[in-house]
Amino acid sequence: MGSQMRVEGRTSAQPMQVRHGQFPVEASGWYDPGAIRDPETIDTGPAARPRHRVSASGGRSTALDPAVLVSALANAALVVGGDGRITAANGLADSLFERTVVGLLIEELVPESRRAAHAVVRQASTSTGQTRPMGSGIAVQGARADGTAFPAEVSLSAIATRNGPATLAIVIDTTELVARLATLQREALHDPLTNLGNRAALRLALDAFFAHPVSHRPVTAIAIDIDGLREANRRLGHGGGDALLRAYANRLQSVVRPDDFVARTGGDEFLMLCAGPPETGRAVAARLTGPYRERRGRQGASVGPMTASVGIAARRGREGASSLLVRADGALLAAKSAGGCRVVEAG
Repeated sequence: MGSQMRVEGRTSAQPMQVRHGQFPVEASGWYDPGAIRDPETIDTGPAARPRHRVSASGGRSTALDPAVLVSALANAALVVGGDGRITAANGLADSLFERTVVGLLIEELVPESRRAAHAVVRQASTSTGQTRPMGSGIAVQGARADGTAFPAEVSLSAIATRNGPATLAIVIDTTELVARLATLQREALHDPLTNLGNRAALRLALDAFFAHPVSHRPVTAIAIDIDGLREANRRLGHGGGDALLRAYANRLQSVVRPDDFVARTGGDEFLMLCAGPPETGRAVAARLTGPYRERRGRQGASVGPMTASVGIAARRGREGASSLLVRADGALLAAKSAGGCRVVEAG
């Protein structure tokens, strides 16, 4: 493992901060150089100015006591021996996994479906002394005592202990972070009023429909515009108009299949990508023109049955996305110019 390091001018009971990957981790006592990215930049904190010098040669070196090491860390931490068995862990680790983990195989802390693969990776990492800093972006899952899986960020460092070479694992539960990211992603790709995809989601869908090696797949673009929405907003108020948009969005969602895609692209405009031959797109489009039931708004105002204009364009051979959408928009314009409440197919 190479020489051990100690912090001169500091007792083993005094905590210090070691930057472990992207996150600072509190620790104390002896440190192995392999567990620290840049020993010369270890910061003992603003209250400890001037900085204490880290030396690889001063003083007598001793091996790490795993129990002392993990007890000084501010995150769930455990030490895993070369045989994969946990030799030391702090209370935070026991709380995270909802059981006493010392004595268990590390594979018992991952979902059962991943244990065999985890054992293979662990054995390979142990033989090479491989480390993994926090923030590496590798998806990891832990398992609580009842088998419930949770997402986690894990750093791994090779250390020398009194019991021989081992691995220090620091674990952070990322359940809340993953949930927040999923919420942000959904908000970024969905229209807040109708809960349909937005323009950003449409771009991703087009990439999927037109990407190699399925760039020749048949698809029909269906451009839709609700007739008379401006007048409905005037008579019902914007709240009533929004209700119309949500009701129509629900109708669109009721006709799309798993391989189809639908998005709101403007105030009263929608676009659907319908996978399959032109006949499939035509059948879907025929269900979208209406009429729909009468709507009532403020002070008893109402509008008659609502309708929609629809333009469709079936993909020609390896036609690109831009050309297909332009033809669908042209067909929609023709449908509206002809009085609305109809389907026009691009030639």
